[in-house]
Amino acid sequence: MSESKQETKERVREAIRQALVSGMDADEIEAILDDARGDLDRVRKFDQGGA
Repeated sequence: MSESKQETKERVREAIRQALVSGMDADEIEAILDDARGDLDRVRKFDQGGA
């Protein structure tokens, strides 16, 4: 079973927090945000009845 919407949001928040705390450069943070955006888009599509 895939993770819930809340689990996805929590995982994304934690990844962003880790990126900020670790002092990553802008390109690394941008890559994490792009991945997070994709994860959240998939959750939204699933919530709307898509796959």
